[in-house]
Amino acid sequence: MKVNSLLEAGIHEVKALYRGSSIYAPSSTTKSLKVLPAATHLSLMVSSSTIKVGEEAVAYVKLTDERGQPIQNAEILLYCGDALTAKGFTNSTGEAEIPFRLDSSGYKPVRAVYRGDANHVGVEGVEHINAKPLQTQLRIQAPSQAWKGGRVTYKILLTDELGRPVEGASMNVEISNRDMPIAKLSLRTDDHGTVEGIVNATMGGQLRISASYAGDRQYAPAEATCTVTVMDSSVIALMTVSLAGALGGVMAALLLRRGIFSSLRSSLSGGIGKKPIGEAAAKNCISCGRTIPIEAAFCDWCGSPQAAPSTGEGLAPPPQPQATPEGSIGEHGYASELDQRILSYIAEHRGEISLSRAAADLGVTREELLAAIDRLRRSGRLEPA
Repeated sequence: MKVNSLLEAGIHEVKALYRGSSIYAPSSTTKSLKVLPAATHLSLMVSSSTIKVGEEAVAYVKLTDERGQPIQNAEILLYCGDALTAKGFTNSTGEAEIPFRLDSSGYKPVRAVYRGDANHVGVEGVEHINAKPLQTQLRIQAPSQAWKGGRVTYKILLTDELGRPVEGASMNVEISNRDMPIAKLSLRTDDHGTVEGIVNATMGGQLRISASYAGDRQYAPAEATCTVTVMDSSVIALMTVSLAGALGGVMAALLLRRGIFSSLRSSLSGGIGKKPIGEAAAKNCISCGRTIPIEAAFCDWCGSPQAAPSTGEGLAPPPQPQATPEGSIGEHGYASELDQRILSYIAEHRGEISLSRAAADLGVTREELLAAIDRLRRSGRLEPA
């Protein structure tokens, strides 16, 4: 006699009973039967063998017993190393799709674990995945130029490859000038992925700001460099002293400083070949109203330009500009076109310019600029303030 039965795992007593007949007496027997849990098989596949940190991947799991039958509603735990990363349950076909993310880079084992139950043995499957760190970018924001003796403010921004700020990242900042170290700092980014600082520009030259981020388990290293040109503070401060130049249409380059007009009153009250002006020949400034010489082109007190009088003795009409060779002064003291352009540039910058910047803006060499300034000075157009 053969009897089939599905038994739960464990120890069972199996009893056979014969009730007897008219010929045979009743009898029975009992046996102990140990039922072991069914063996199981788990297969694991990962959607990609290489991912970025924080990027979503999917683990595909299939769970069957030793006879190939699917095991339904089984809980599957997904581990990355020793950390529980995600979990899911098998469907009616014994399959599960479990999405997960990794928060650190490296070559890591991914384990899908089934702990088993009363009728099934626990089992696990292993796959490996390579998690690459997110690329990062460092950007330094600082002015391209600064004056010697001033302060340079800089801002450093650290972002990942998706443009998101990297918070709480430690970076090294080195500041130097002419290969001479000025400062070495260790700074940490704020909630916006930025750090800010100020450095004193104590010497002229190229101020170099370098930032480096060493990276971590999540982010790749990055570095950046920014150069600030520190211009020497010995800039040119010039002033026109020729009335003929002013009346001839040459723009004045006035440096408005206290007391400077008083010291140059005599030079501002006449032109080339000027003669003393009598005290009675006077007029009022059109700006401040104070008394000034009648032929003065600029007020001795406030520096305002004055309109030329329409009539009056002792004031000849100004000579008209004559075309002169480039880089020379005409017989009436008028500058060439180049010199006038340079004088106008100086006036536009209120008498203070940087030689290197002015040469670049005007399209001339430093030597040509210095020569033109010297010609204007010798002709009486400019005078060091």
